[in-house]
Amino acid sequence: MSFEDPTLVPEQLQEVAGLAAEVGLILKASIRVTSIPAKVRERLGESLSQGRAGEMGYLEDRVEDLVDPGHWKPWAKSMLIFAAPYRRPAGGFSGGGKIASYALGQDYHNVLGRRLERLGKRLRLNGLADRYRGLSDAGP
Repeated sequence: MSFEDPTLVPEQLQEVAGLAAEVGLILKASIRVTSIPAKVRERLGESLSQGRAGEMGYLEDRVEDLVDPGHWKPWAKSMLIFAAPYRRPAGGFSGGGKIASYALGQDYHNVLGRRLERLGKRLRLNGLADRYRGLSDAGP
């Protein structure tokens, strides 16, 4: 785990981890909201200019939000990073062909979104957050 965030003390992080576990999430990191390093920003720009975003053209419109989360949510002080186990038996089509396990079942964006929303409400109820915005890889 990586806890480089001086805005949360160890006791608060333990409480966050416990609340996260209640909704099926694992706390992996807590970091201060800051702009990404210049080298990473440069590589992102190169990747986007080379068309590597595929069908995610919206990324080019949100570059400032991607490189500086504080630009997107100026009130944010911390970012909490969570994992969610999704191990499932292999799936496939009758007659052949396999399906990635993350693609089986419900759309993970919806599953994670609901879990993060439940966690956010618990964090607010327990005085650990005034505001929150939970998102998966579908947001900046």
